[in-house]
Amino acid sequence: MRILYVTSEWPTETHPWYAPFLVRQVGALRRAGVDIEVFPFRGQRKLKNYVRIYRRLHTKIRNESFDVIHAQFGHSGLLASIPKRSPMVVTFQGSDLQGIYTSRGYHPISYPLKIAMQWVAFAADEVVLVAEHMHRFLKRCDYHVIPGGIDLGLFRPLPQERARLQLGLEPDRLLVAFVGSPTNAVKRHWLAKEAVGNLPKALGVELLTITGVSPEQVPIHLNAADALLVTSKHEGSPNMVKEAMACNLPIVSVKVGDVSERLAKVTGCAVIDSDDPKEIACQLEQVLYRRERTNGWEVAQELDENRLALRQIEVYESAIAKNRRRR
Repeated sequence: MRILYVTSEWPTETHPWYAPFLVRQVGALRRAGVDIEVFPFRGQRKLKNYVRIYRRLHTKIRNESFDVIHAQFGHSGLLASIPKRSPMVVTFQGSDLQGIYTSRGYHPISYPLKIAMQWVAFAADEVVLVAEHMHRFLKRCDYHVIPGGIDLGLFRPLPQERARLQLGLEPDRLLVAFVGSPTNAVKRHWLAKEAVGNLPKALGVELLTITGVSPEQVPIHLNAADALLVTSKHEGSPNMVKEAMACNLPIVSVKVGDVSERLAKVTGCAVIDSDDPKEIACQLEQVLYRRERTNGWEVAQELDENRLALRQIEVYESAIAKNRRRR
């Protein structure tokens, strides 16, 4: 089986740690025996760039033989499907179906983008969603749910003292981890700051913002923290939650994406159906007061990336068979 993996979210020289979950999936598929070639691109929201990328992509598809085109994110599928020359699988990750959120709210382009994504979904032979809740943004009835996997050799519990020593952090201070860039409007760093600011001063809690670090460093930061705080406006299946789970880190999150589903079997966590920083702070205080690790590592075993790669291969086989029947 030969797969062309089309995505705009791939590491570059300037951003070497971009979208590590995609790199992990490709690695797991290759270990499972799939011949997979990555077609990375950067459109940068410029029409001339997309025209050039489109020509290059379809020249490659015409001149080479691929069993399946796997488009990661809906806009990658838009490029690959006009015209559709091979069996196609599209994975929707979240913002592609839910819209582009900025500091001023949803960008106006979100609405035509949503319409285009429905067309892509109907054009694809198979559709993958990273979380079940995303089906309400999709008009197509048949789909597969495959969340992003975890490298359980990398994300695992470590002694907190050792993690803090490696990072040069104070051993006794309470640290709340926030994963993501403060400039990313979707993650709402400002809300996390407000929530931590509403905690009693006597606790001495500090917000530990994890951004711009290598994938190998992320689990060390998570193990050094006392809790993970998630305040996103929207998500598909947030990897930070699954990675914190695997480190046995307590999680406090607004009700977003598939967080409620992921944490249903994990002890010592809290999901809040509110964006009120005081309510978030109240739940966070209770979690910090307990100072207990969770059973997340045990629950996270079902998210092993090697296991999920086998499910992805089944989707490829289904797309090939469906395309063959149509012909």
